[in-house]
Formats: sequence, C-alpha cells, structure tokens
Amino acid sequence: MIKRNDKIILRKFRQFMIPALGTAVAISLNEFVDSILVSQLLGSDAMAIVNVGSPIMLVAASLYALFGFGGNIIYSHALGEKKLEKANQVWGASMLTAAIISILIMLAGFAFQAPIAAFLAEGSNYYSEIYPYIFYLFLSFPLVILVMSMAAFLPAMNHAILGSACAIVANVVNLIMDYVFIEIFHQGVCGAAMATLAGYIVAGLIILILAISKKLTLPYRSLLQKPNLSIIKDITNTGISAASLQLGFAIAWGYCLSTAAKIAGDDGLVAFSFFVQLASIISIVLAGVCDGAMPIYSLLYGAGDKQGIKMLTQKAALVLETGSIACVIFFVTCPQILYSLFDIHTEAQRALCWSSILTFATYAPLRSFMVLYRIILNTCGHPKNSTILAIIDSAAGIIFFSFICTRFFGVRGLWYAYIATVFSVCVGTALYNTVKYIRSKRAISPFFLFPKQTEDLLFDFTLVTDDKSIDEVCLKVIEACKERGISQKSSAFTAQLIEEMSLYTRTHCGSHQPIDILASQQGDSVKIDFRSIGKPFNPLNETDLDDHYNVTILKGLSKKISYEYAMGLNTTSIFISGDN
Repeated sequence: MIKRNDKIILRKFRQFMIPALGTAVAISLNEFVDSILVSQLLGSDAMAIVNVGSPIMLVAASLYALFGFGGNIIYSHALGEKKLEKANQVWGASMLTAAIISILIMLAGFAFQAPIAAFLAEGSNYYSEIYPYIFYLFLSFPLVILVMSMAAFLPAMNHAILGSACAIVANVVNLIMDYVFIEIFHQGVCGAAMATLAGYIVAGLIILILAISKKLTLPYRSLLQKPNLSIIKDITNTGISAASLQLGFAIAWGYCLSTAAKIAGDDGLVAFSFFVQLASIISIVLAGVCDGAMPIYSLLYGAGDKQGIKMLTQKAALVLETGSIACVIFFVTCPQILYSLFDIHTEAQRALCWSSILTFATYAPLRSFMVLYRIILNTCGHPKNSTILAIIDSAAGIIFFSFICTRFFGVRGLWYAYIATVFSVCVGTALYNTVKYIRSKRAISPFFLFPKQTEDLLFDFTLVTDDKSIDEVCLKVIEACKERGISQKSSAFTAQLIEEMSLYTRTHCGSHQPIDILASQQGDSVKIDFRSIGKPFNPLNETDLDDHYNVTILKGLSKKISYEYAMGLNTTSIFISGDN
C-alpha cells in the first residue's frame, strides 16, 4: 500500500539534531562544565558567583534567540516558499539589528555596572567579586550574540556541522582559557568571564576566515540594503517567544538568587545554583532536539506539509522525553557524583540540593514536552500563543509561585515554584486548546491548532525504492483525481508527470532514495511538490542528453516548474493547468 512515511523527515531530523546536540553540549560547557572547573579551582563560592552572573548571559541568549532563532524561522519559511531573495534579506536584517542592539546593551552595562552588581549581590557577600566579573560579561556581548545568531542560521544554509563546530570551538577554548586565566594568571573568578570572551573571539575569527575564503557563502549584499521594517517586524514577532523565555528566565533567576540569599544566605545561594546546573545539564537534550527540529518545522510549515509536521512531532517528543527521563534517573541515583563535581560539602547544602534533585525529577519531563510544544506553535503559525507560554513559563509564573511557595516552604519553595509553574502551563494550555477545538466545531487539531484536513489536498505519500511502486502510485493518483472531479485527461497527465519526475529524481538522487509527493488543487490548477534527499539537481537547467526525454515531457505537461535546494532537500513544484 502506498502511503506517507517518515524516512526523509527522520533522516533530516537526525542530520540536524546531531550538530544541534553538539552545539548544546558546547553551550552547556559554558554553564555546566565551566561551573565545575571554577568550583574545583576556586571553590563552591566561585560557582555561586558564576551563577549569579547567569541572568546577564541569559539576556545575551534572549537577543540571539530573538534575531537568530526568529530570523532562522522566517528564513526557513521563505525557503519553503521558494523565495530566496526574501530569505537573504531576512539574514541581513537579523545580523545587522543584532549587532546594533548588542553594542548598545554592552555600553548600557558599562554605564550601570555598579547598580547591577549591587542587585545581583544583594543578601550575599559577593559584591567585590561580582562587580569586575560582570564587566567582562558585558564586554563579550556583541561577539556572543553575533556568533550564536550566525550559528542559528547555518543549519538552514546547509552548514549545520559548521554551526555546531563554532559553538564547540568557542567553549573548548573557554575551558582551556579558564585554567590559563585562573590558575596561571591568577585572575580569580574574573578569569572565567575572560575565558568566555576569548572563546567567542576564536569562533568569530573562524566564521570570518571561512567567509573570506569563500568556503562559507553569505549574502553580504543584504547587509548594505535599506532595512526592511516589515521583515524586521516579522523576525521580532517570531523570535520574541524564544527571546522572552530567555529574558524571563534571566529575570526569574535574578529574583530567585536574591531570594535564596535573603532566606538562607550563602547556603541557599549555593543550593539554588545547584538547581540551575541541573537545568543546564538537561538543556543539552532540550536544545539538541528542539533546535534540530526547528528549521525542519519551519520548512514543512512553509510548504504546507501538515502530515510531515505530525510525523516530526512524534519522533522529536520520543527522543526528548527519553533523554529527559535518562537524565533524571542519573540525578536521583548518583547525587554523590553531582555533589563532588560542584564541591557541595556541608550537610546543610547537601540536604537542600537533594530536595532540589527530587523536585527536578518531576519538573523536567513536563517542561521538556512544553518546550517542544512552544517550538511547534512558534514555527507553525501561532507565535503569539508561543510567546504567552514563554512569559508564563519563565518570569511571570516562577516569580509569582516563588513568592507564594517561599512563604510556606522557605528556600525550598523556589524549586517547588518551578513545578507549580509548569503544571499550571500544562493545565492552562489543555483548557485553552479544548475551548478552541470546540469553538471550531472540531475542525482544527486540538494539539497543533491548524485545520485537521486541507480541503485542497489531493494526495500525500512517499514513493519507495522499487519500480513497482511507481505503477501503484500512478493508479492511486488517477483515482484520487477522479474523486475530486478532475477530468480523466488531466488525471492521466498528472499520473504521467509524477512518473517522469520520479524517474528523473531517482536518476540524480539514487534509486534507493524515497520521494515525498504532495499534491493539492489551487484554483483551476494542480500543484505537485516533490521532495527528496541527494545531490542538487535542477530540471529547469538540465543539459544531460540522457535526461532530455524526461525533462521534455515534464515541460510539455506542466504550466510552470519551480525548483529549490534548501537544507539538503531537492524540492520541485510543478503546476498543471486544469484545462490540460
């Protein structure tokens, strides 16, 4: 039986997820392993200072989420719609705006360094160490934001491994320079911030050298064009969800760190910092899966492939929950390893940390799924819903529940607040979606919130590797067209066109490669999309005599043919006139 399968989507998901995991591991080196190394070199107080500075770096993360992730989603939508010029404009607007805003924030950080340090150090004895430490964090802002924004675009530009490599290099250099600045040059905790700056300088130089040597092709001219305010608005509207989540966590973490110090002093600060590190570890899985899936969701949504979106969600959710649960099992069964890594040595600190581990075991699986769902909403037509979830899931929810829970449970109420927040988000989302579903008269999916069926859809299937499947497909196509009232002649032309395009694709991509075929009615025409993995080809520019017959038939049967090679996928769209 001919039907749609997930072979192409899964293969691209793996190709994107593995580099995204590498990027996530690299970023977590700056948060997790960096804290371990600093703890081992300077003690647990230094780990607390590094984590006190985390809200500042989360502000940087919110900016590259806004312009990197937001821009990447619009860029991928444009590729899915086969609008290359618009995609280039999106890249230029994202990078230019990110550069300007990051420099302005760096200057503002320098101007207000003292009050920011005083706020972060409130309730502790760390002001003298925090004040110089955050200077270097602000100094690194432009490089961190530009390098990571660029890395967000690279998967959609067919350079997923390069994006991962840049992040890995930046953070490996960071680790090496941690030792150099702290142990050799005796810079104390400031050495950790200096090391971060050094790492992103190296990563930025790698991108620059590859671009100059033309091994990385970037649409530079789009940087010189007059900024398109409409595109910038689209980028910010799409990226605001991820940005508000990061910024919300920056605000929430700042509030929680300050509250922890007020309630339980340095022990409370260390314990909440430990909880933050648990989140940093599991963020490797979260970022790897979600960042790997994001550009594929955007491409599929731009192409109107709802079945592909559903298939991707099933696999991404399975990988995500499996990874989250595995991390939780490790935390619960091996707490002594974690205490040793972070130099948690007093009984009071260990008691608080064990409480945070048990809380995190409940929190992590729920939040992992909600993060994926927020990505789905953001890439598939509901950015406002995604933004609302991000705000509630971070600053609004955590601060609200922290204020309440700490009144009853003391410092432990801070991590209890995270469970209360994610549970409220899950229940609220379920109720909202149910209402939307009922009001639509059950016409939309209660999960994805888009129409269950596309009225214009004729057929959607995957052509497998044997020649017999082509004949089976052609018969199915004729039946589907007739059921929709398409004339017998046009139905036959559609089937013949699919046969010729399938043979042409197999010639160039290999007989073992599956082909996704999706057809829909558009007015008086039929649009057929062919998607396959393999080396680039273009039937519009075909000069090979061996393919001349197939291409001649394609052009003779079709009203219009368009081709795009995006994210390692050959995508050909063919239009057939209804009066063929």
